[in-house]
Amino acid sequence: MEMDHAFRGPATFQRLSPTMASGQGIGRRGLGVRGAPNGSRASGKTGAGGGGGAEGRAGGRAWPGERAPRSLAGAPRAGMAGWWPALLRAARRYPWPTNVLLYAALFSAGDALQQRLRGGPADWQQTRRVATVAVTFHANFNYVWLRLLERALPGRAPRTVLAKVLCDQAIGGPVAVSAFYAGMSILQEKDDIFLDLKQKFWNTYKSGLMYWPLAQLTNFGLVPVHWRTAYTGLCAFLWATFLCFSQQSGDGTFQSAFAFLHVKEASVLERPPEK
Repeated sequence: MEMDHAFRGPATFQRLSPTMASGQGIGRRGLGVRGAPNGSRASGKTGAGGGGGAEGRAGGRAWPGERAPRSLAGAPRAGMAGWWPALLRAARRYPWPTNVLLYAALFSAGDALQQRLRGGPADWQQTRRVATVAVTFHANFNYVWLRLLERALPGRAPRTVLAKVLCDQAIGGPVAVSAFYAGMSILQEKDDIFLDLKQKFWNTYKSGLMYWPLAQLTNFGLVPVHWRTAYTGLCAFLWATFLCFSQQSGDGTFQSAFAFLHVKEASVLERPPEK
């Protein structure tokens, strides 16, 4: 009762601190009441001082205006699970840049892989050249080309899918191979930018006929239109590994790539163990 009269008295109220006078310090924190306000049952006990807030919140209830504590254990898991829906939304809302960036990243990773297989230090300048060709031409060309094919031959009927594959190999394949060899020669500042193209085009094109028809058959038959360029980039990861090797050391045939890997494996096996 004495405390109640003290709070009612104007002189006592003026002597209170500014925080308590504003109405923020009076109550459960200023008097040390730990728990839920407004007449509800307290989840903690009553104590002295203002240190009861943490204990009151530990009872499982959140005071008005405060957020309930969240467990941080599920935060990384939620972030990892949220990237795929975000990528799907980006592909539907911004299909062109999303597909172009995915294609370029996968194509460039193919060059990094072939450098790893060949051994020696990484040549990041070469990988930048490959990424430049992929971004400036291949990714954009594939995006526009695949859209044009879908407009000209819409649907997923077997005959339509086969027609798309034939058009892709007859037109899209030669253009892509030619642009890669010529573009890489330009970026490498070679004297004859068409030398690699003249020497390796037919072998590379024939090698592509053993790889791309099946990949594009799956692409046109199963993959949605807004994901087709990204799927082509996924298939181009392995193709770029072979293509970059052919541009640097091979002759455009799978035999040259397999022979190189066989020789390298034999040299590793014959190397004496280090002491």
